[in-house]
Amino acid sequence: GRGAGASPPRPAVMDATAPVFWNERAASGSHSPSLTSIGLEWSVADTDTAVAANAWRVDWEGEDAEDDGDDVPVMPWTHVGVATTAAAQALSLTHGRTYVLRAASCNVLLQCAAAE
Repeated sequence: GRGAGASPPRPAVMDATAPVFWNERAASGSHSPSLTSIGLEWSVADTDTAVAANAWRVDWEGEDAEDDGDDVPVMPWTHVGVATTAAAQALSLTHGRTYVLRAASCNVLLQCAAAE
């Protein structure tokens, strides 16, 4: 039997899928006039368990990015809780460069998905 003060057994949560993204877009549109700030909005859901955490990052598509996929980090992964909007200030962006905004989401079972 269970000892005094033991918690009753909890049901197992089964979830075979990671969260699903849709409608991700730069908060300022595809072209931003700002060289110091950028934002992202996205939608994410998990039909089996709750979304537990979201994060986002900003990368610059480096000169050789199209050839070998080497993006240059501008802002590292930044945790935003369960929020689905984020903005960064005080960045040093360069006119004419292409920046890639990425979002990632994990459910309560730590199954994660990412979008850009």
